[in-house]
Amino acid sequence: MIINRENLDTLNSGFQDAFTEGMTTAQARSRIEDVAVELQSMTAQEAYAWLKQFPQMRKWLGERVIHNVEQEGQVVRNRDYELTIGVDRNHIEDDRYGVYRQLFSGMGSSVSGHLAELVFGSLKDGFTKPCYDGQNFFDTDHPVAGGTVSNAGFPNDRNDDMTPWFLCDLGMAFTRPVILQMRKRADKIVRRDRAEDANVFDRKEYLYGVDGRYATAYGFWQGSYGATVELNAANFKAGFAAIEGQTGEYGRPLGLSPTHLIVPPSLREDAMKLVNANLGTGGASNVWAGSVELIVSPWLA
Repeated sequence: MIINRENLDTLNSGFQDAFTEGMTTAQARSRIEDVAVELQSMTAQEAYAWLKQFPQMRKWLGERVIHNVEQEGQVVRNRDYELTIGVDRNHIEDDRYGVYRQLFSGMGSSVSGHLAELVFGSLKDGFTKPCYDGQNFFDTDHPVAGGTVSNAGFPNDRNDDMTPWFLCDLGMAFTRPVILQMRKRADKIVRRDRAEDANVFDRKEYLYGVDGRYATAYGFWQGSYGATVELNAANFKAGFAAIEGQTGEYGRPLGLSPTHLIVPPSLREDAMKLVNANLGTGGASNVWAGSVELIVSPWLA
């Protein structure tokens, strides 16, 4: 290839297309859009005090009851991330740039993979990291009016080394367990490929990079249940009941119901037997068959 601005622009366009294709395909496979709700961030950090509000309709007697949004709560700071690829100028001159298309597709896949790592990592860390009410996201004593409520299943002698599994109501955006706080999406390649750029002049190397600013936070804990007990029918039933039993103001049901069972690959077989098989142990009908959709995520391993 003749090295000129027009040809380099065309080359960059092809790299961007490959990057976007890889990122889009990987994101669809990762299922992060099912597990996390994406919220646009407008500053260096965001506060999620509003999560404490779960207002419900009431009979109008007298004056209106105002639900004021609290000013203090979970504060999440955006973090900076980057990924950069170097391309040897000789490879461009010798028409070997075709091999880089797969590299840039992998670059896009890596960006989506990083988001999945953060989203499913937050779910996995929910047993030890607090949410907006000050309790761990999965906990046995979330404070509510008149007492505490659990959205976690532990053995009697708690062991955090046991493989966790999760039941979640992912049917509505506001019930998803994780917030993907997006300040700047890492979706546009920036290049340094001019002859006067130091990397080109000193090392005959073209640089292509992406960068983003984002973070994850926890959403409503009421729609999710995390457990470190055996994945069996009895424990699954307990998690199902925990989510369906969540109530809001005045003790009214929140109308939540699990839609997905989320597991790491090591629990795939147990999960498939529980929610996909029509027959259970001993040939009896499996009442939980088809009750939820299964998500198996390698980022939970």
